[in-house]
Amino acid sequence: MPLVPVPRGVLGVTDENVFDFNGAARQDSVVGTPQLDAAEIRARINRSPRAFVDWLFSGRALCNAREARIGDTSGAAGSSLSIALAGENVGLWRDHATGESGDLIGLYMSYMGYQRGGFQLALKEIAKEFLGDPVDIRRANFQPTATQRIAEKKSKLGDKPRADDLELGLHVAEWKYYDLTGTIIAGVKRFEPDGTPASKTYRPYCFKTVDGQPKWMMGAPQLRPLYRLPEIALAQTVVLVEGEKCAQVLADLGIDATTAMQGAEAPIDRTDWSPLTGKTVIIWPDNDAPGLSYARRVSERLAAIGCTVLGVNIPADVPEKWDAADCVAEGRDPREIIATAGPVDVRPERGMRLYTLDELAERPTPEWLIDGMLTEGGLALLWAPPDSYKTFFAIDMAMSVATGTSFHGRATKPGLVIYVAAEDDAGVAFRMAGWRATRGKDLPTPHVRIQADGMTLVSEDTQKFIEAVLALPERPKLIVIDTVARTFGAGNENQTQDMNAYVKAADDIGRATGALVLIVHHSGLNSDRERGNTALRGACNTIISIAREGDTLTLINQAPKGKQKNAQPFSDIHMRMQQVHFTHRGEDVTTLVPMLDDTPTQKPSKPAEAKLGKNEKAVLDALTEVGDEIGFTRLKLMTSMNPASLMRALDSLCERDLARRADDGDGPNKLWKAVICS
Repeated sequence: MPLVPVPRGVLGVTDENVFDFNGAARQDSVVGTPQLDAAEIRARINRSPRAFVDWLFSGRALCNAREARIGDTSGAAGSSLSIALAGENVGLWRDHATGESGDLIGLYMSYMGYQRGGFQLALKEIAKEFLGDPVDIRRANFQPTATQRIAEKKSKLGDKPRADDLELGLHVAEWKYYDLTGTIIAGVKRFEPDGTPASKTYRPYCFKTVDGQPKWMMGAPQLRPLYRLPEIALAQTVVLVEGEKCAQVLADLGIDATTAMQGAEAPIDRTDWSPLTGKTVIIWPDNDAPGLSYARRVSERLAAIGCTVLGVNIPADVPEKWDAADCVAEGRDPREIIATAGPVDVRPERGMRLYTLDELAERPTPEWLIDGMLTEGGLALLWAPPDSYKTFFAIDMAMSVATGTSFHGRATKPGLVIYVAAEDDAGVAFRMAGWRATRGKDLPTPHVRIQADGMTLVSEDTQKFIEAVLALPERPKLIVIDTVARTFGAGNENQTQDMNAYVKAADDIGRATGALVLIVHHSGLNSDRERGNTALRGACNTIISIAREGDTLTLINQAPKGKQKNAQPFSDIHMRMQQVHFTHRGEDVTTLVPMLDDTPTQKPSKPAEAKLGKNEKAVLDALTEVGDEIGFTRLKLMTSMNPASLMRALDSLCERDLARRADDGDGPNKLWKAVICS
């Protein structure tokens, strides 16, 4: 729950640390003028506390529906001071760094630097300059008005919250981790960027030594402690749940409970489980697939250090993601759930699982990440010839997912995006800035991270990359690798063995993170397909090609250039690149963004058959005569051509869209087919 101000006498708030100016004497400048009713003024501003806070701090306070946050009573940036905007404590504030607290009138006085004698002046200024009442205020000519002083602070301190505060929103809860001596060593803060529980995100922090100096920094410790370590170290039976909220809810009921930092996303190998050695550990996972998978992996680790591992039986009538906190919120007794715990099979899973038809049918089908275009998980390929704006389109897709906005009318599933900018990290960053300033204007900050240090997939870089991703507070929805050429390493793209190794590395990234891995690639020499061995094409669920003719670009998903393995391929999408102007680092600059082209230019008709050469015509006649797929060897026999001449003729026919490859085979195993035009 968020930290909110409380009235005097509650939670240690006393007369000594509350600003209460109700009985204060009048200031000299207002002697002889009628006094205002403090209770009435307080009630009026408490009816619109958000407007009062915005006026007083010129928009620097970070607000949601429940509370506002600012650095301190002077209006500095930060979030140490909270102001209740709703509920029974509306209008009360508390500085969690100093312990000071009070009401909105006291906050105004502290902001203006008034002492106790300035109480009536503060009431008059609030009444006149915020509420708009016809109040007479007598002051010397050299004394500025409240509006002038507020404007002066606005000029000095700005008119918006800090950028990092805007991105994360208000932090609504915090859990601290201690070592066995009771010294705080780390913590986790929960933020709600949109002011709703559905937008929750978590950020760990810890005490680290940097350049020989200890300091608090964002990020988890190298070896992560367990939550409530001093308490569970003394217990013989411990309940292991997912997340600090669940552990604290049980602990408040007297149950010895703990969690690993990041819950089900916790890297098991980087968590210190040793305090649980030899204990009985009851695992209570969330009621979802990640929770059950996590429970299985943790149980193996705990059994290896001598723990007796039990698992609770989750009731059949609860919804997906139901957890210990939900149990308590519903009024159930968590001890009854814990009492159902039984032995867990801690034998490591080995070999392969063989599914029945019914079990296979029950497995969830892939959902769309971008409606009708890209599915969640697996591999996808985006390829095009040079100067076809591949990276622009990859960025457009990535930023649409990262902001949860539609991709040119197609709904997206929002989530974290990781962009491996191996080819041009500076260019990617600049184009993303252009996207934010144009298509992304007024949208939430894109939830994207960029890997700009370069990497080679067929190397130890892949495991390092996976570890870096898994260390993040949440799993990504999309990982873009731009491009194959800059991440392939020393291998040969045309060799099956080398391409298979590259595909396996990309698969490993996808399986470990659960993300769709979108690979950006160049075309081959004849622009008919992507460069290199077809092992990559065969491994992909989705393939999208970009064709460019002048200012018009077409996204192609239809075979043979494209592919949609588990759904119907989408129809060609016609696009154009639009130049946009925006301000970047204080300069007026331009970039390009893809836009839908509602009136696409029609492709010119292909050259007539009469213009074909002798060899091309002979090959087309043979393909037309067969009318079905035909192999290279049979074509050679039918046309009496040598392999080189036959290959050149086939390439020429493919470029004219009069023939096409009918499969993904390589070498002499390729199948060919005529394109029958009406």
